[in-house]
Amino acid sequence: MSATQTVTVSASYTSGGVTRTASRTVSIVNVPGPSPAAPGNMTISGPVTSPPSETWRLSWEPVTTYLSGAPIEAGRSVRYIAYWTRDPLMAQDSLLPLASSITATSIVFSPAANGMIDNERVYFTAVAVLSDTGDPSSPAAEVAWVVSNRGPSAPGRGSIKKK
Repeated sequence: MSATQTVTVSASYTSGGVTRTASRTVSIVNVPGPSPAAPGNMTISGPVTSPPSETWRLSWEPVTTYLSGAPIEAGRSVRYIAYWTRDPLMAQDSLLPLASSITATSIVFSPAANGMIDNERVYFTAVAVLSDTGDPSSPAAEVAWVVSNRGPSAPGRGSIKKK
């Protein structure tokens, strides 16, 4: 069940040859389960591969507890969704997915393939999701990064002249 639902419960019984029937409308309230903790210690490293198809690694620690600090039970698994944005406020509608529903705690990505521009400041975050219920964590603390560039080009046809 994914939302509060209203149902009618009916019951009847017979005693001493008399049958009694009653109905009552009740609400079944969806109570979400505990949320996992947010991924922690996000870092970006690289480059993993060299230009022209330069890639970088975004990684985080695995989520093993609920937000309350209680351990996630054996047999339950956590998946991750990694996002990036240009918005320093990290507005939900500005988040662009880098990876979705993965079990790994790192991803390798290409800034160019994801629409990031050289020298642009971008922000990364990730969310943990319980695989069996879909209950998400809060977003991880963002990591700011200036998209790498190759720097200035070496001068062409340079020469040294003696005086």
